[in-house]
Amino acid sequence: MGDSPPIVPNYIDNIVPFPNGTSYELLKPLATYRSCHDGVPAEARIVLTCRQTQGNSSAENEYVMKIKIQIRGGEQRPSNSPEAGPSTTTAHELKALQKFHDARTESTPALVDFKTAVQPANGPLPGGYITFLVMSKLPGDSLFNMNYWGMPSEERKEITEKFVIALKWVYDQGIEPVDCGLRNILWDRETKKCTIIDFELWREAEEMFSDEKKELQRWGLESQPAAKNHWEAWNQMFR
Repeated sequence: MGDSPPIVPNYIDNIVPFPNGTSYELLKPLATYRSCHDGVPAEARIVLTCRQTQGNSSAENEYVMKIKIQIRGGEQRPSNSPEAGPSTTTAHELKALQKFHDARTESTPALVDFKTAVQPANGPLPGGYITFLVMSKLPGDSLFNMNYWGMPSEERKEITEKFVIALKWVYDQGIEPVDCGLRNILWDRETKKCTIIDFELWREAEEMFSDEKKELQRWGLESQPAAKNHWEAWNQMFR
């Protein structure tokens, strides 16, 4: 992949056509091209905004596209055989986003479109997959980028109240997020809307969470006692 991979790999066109006749133009990167730590087989990803090439191209028609590319595996994921895709994490996210689409979500992204393609000869693993997942674009920025703990206490209180409402809705859909953190919570100051993103890792929610304070701590929205060791820190977040 090289030491300094391009913002968008040169084997991916700027206009991405889909089997249903819709095409999307790639716009602004939201996450840089990098290897993924989770999922099988090994893959890299990049996340960008995009818009349909037909019709009005205003910001209201923007979406988010997550592109994943199979790469050669290492010790943890040794398979170097080209596969059709998608990866386990992409399949998991597809299932969640379809649920949210069917429920007409306002608290999470929803599935818009999806396709798989075969890597060309100049890809990192020729013959391996490239997947293109299009989802709705939510307003605001992540609380990590917005320096949540530097915000006024009144705003943080408002965020936590709105977040709990959004999270309860997610649980009502039978989904318990696993990858919890400020980077996966969006806040829009203009609309006062709080939403949750990134559902590559989740499990079936058997019941609603009972300890609201502990759940807020798990997501980094409230302070908690320092963990005694690495395992305890991991368990606080991922349970």
